[in-house]
Amino acid sequence: MKYRVRELRKEKRWSQGELAEKAGISRGNIARLEKGEDVATTTGTLKKISDALGVPMDSLYLP
Repeated sequence: MKYRVRELRKEKRWSQGELAEKAGISRGNIARLEKGEDVATTTGTLKKISDALGVPMDSLYLP
């Protein structure tokens, strides 16, 4: 599955490190999600990212 993490992060003008810090996860996880390398991430991780970005979790998913 692919995610819109990069697009949403860039709208906030945040670096991967800033999002990782706000979400409480590693920058490596953010990088893998943005590259489409981490296709089996947990719902908990996606929830942390969506909360940090201030968006509903379903907005992270690409159609």
